[in-house]
Amino acid sequence: MAIPRATATYLSTLEESVVTYVCNPGTVSEGDNTAVCLHDGKWTDTNLYCRRKYSFACFKKLGNIFQMFFLISHTSFQFIIKP
Repeated sequence: MAIPRATATYLSTLEESVVTYVCNPGTVSEGDNTAVCLHDGKWTDTNLYCRRKYSFACFKKLGNIFQMFFLISHTSFQFIIKP
């Protein structure tokens, strides 16, 4: 099972083996980061989501002024850059 923006670490893929996911640098982990190999060869579900720390929403130029909106950990910010 591949998790976007995460690296998996495991010692075995035999029954009852555990895989641990670690979110890549620049991301924040949300949810459970482990899965277990079952007797039928499938892995248990994990709800891990590796969310980017910075998510740009908008970058706009208004004449010679730049306006930028982005999110940091669910908080929205606005910057106005003047020359």
